[in-house]
Amino acid sequence: MQRAEAQRERDALLDQGLTNSPLLPRLNARVNELNAQISEQKRRLVNPGGGSLASTINQYEGASARKEIAQARWQSTLNTLQQAYLRILEQRRYFVIIVGMSAPTFPAVRDLLGIAVPILLLLAFIYAAVLALRAAVNDLVERVFARAAGNATKVSAERNHAENLASLRRCPGAPGRKNDRVRRTFS
Repeated sequence: MQRAEAQRERDALLDQGLTNSPLLPRLNARVNELNAQISEQKRRLVNPGGGSLASTINQYEGASARKEIAQARWQSTLNTLQQAYLRILEQRRYFVIIVGMSAPTFPAVRDLLGIAVPILLLLAFIYAAVLALRAAVNDLVERVFARAAGNATKVSAERNHAENLASLRRCPGAPGRKNDRVRRTFS
């Protein structure tokens, strides 16, 4: 629109024979500038990435082919799904319940002893095994402590015996001395 207006003004000046008018170069520059802008906009619209037009067309054709393949696959899958649904509806008549189920939903437990006795026996066996294991562990612990205590008692008894003998030797009237014979004779 601006270009057409600028061209009209330029053409009007030229028609009037004003070829030396100072407005004419400015109008020519304006028309050339608008023509350059229009060609730039056309170039951008045709090839916005700046690459070759042939590569852009090839990319478009590839994308278009992939789109068609995807649509064909989707349509095929949709048809298969619809056929499966129809087949299910056709075969549904074979599974119609004619007579209700005769078994109760929650079975009644009739043999309570047959279930409870094995469970109780198993629990008793586990309890007896735990008691036996506990007694064995306690016995083993007592033996270990008795052996340790026995060694300590043996050492302690030997020490006490040595101390007793030493104290007897220091006493003048202790047994095993000469005075002991004298006492025995008088007693």
